[in-house]
Amino acid sequence: PDAPPLSASIPMILGNTLDETRTLIGRGDASLFELTWDTLQAKLERNWPFMGNLDRGKVISEYRRMYPHYTASDVFFAATTASRSWRGQVIEADRRAVQPRGAAPTWVFQFNWRSPAEGGKWGAYHGLDVPFVFDNAVLVPEKTGAGDDARRLAAQMSEAWIAFARTGNPNTNNLPNWPVFDLARRPTMVFDRKSKLVDDPRGDERRLFSQTPYVQPGT
Repeated sequence: PDAPPLSASIPMILGNTLDETRTLIGRGDASLFELTWDTLQAKLERNWPFMGNLDRGKVISEYRRMYPHYTASDVFFAATTASRSWRGQVIEADRRAVQPRGAAPTWVFQFNWRSPAEGGKWGAYHGLDVPFVFDNAVLVPEKTGAGDDARRLAAQMSEAWIAFARTGNPNTNNLPNWPVFDLARRPTMVFDRKSKLVDDPRGDERRLFSQTPYVQPGT
């Protein structure tokens, strides 16, 4: 129920990719990319415990309010990502932020860079951040396209992770200032073609799903 004291003295970087479930769920069900507003609610209701007792119709209407340009499939993947894959990271960052004074700091990021593969169908999918963190984006052109923007982002991210490994702080001269995470601002480094610091990105989504208990995937 709390951040474990065992790791309280260890600095951490926590983050997620914006479109986690486009591959986690989408690779196994091609129909999810052809949803309509008439079929979306049934998909969210069927075998999807991560939204608890939230009314799926209300979830859909909230997403249509937040992102009026989204298609029904976009709403499915955004809502399943926020309720399943992102919430664990949010909870972990929140609990570390309220640890007793003197605990190690936490930095939070969000990976928004969209893969060009298959016309951008998969977006910023689960695990896409890994080749950028390890500066291997050029080795997986089928995922990253290996263009100049991918090279630049890989250099930027890998430099931040190297700085963190060396010093316990990921700030570098090639990034905007990246503050320690706190609950007042929720500062988050958004990595993209132009990386920037954003306070509380997707705050409306976070508040929507905070109304129901979190279900850990696999339990």
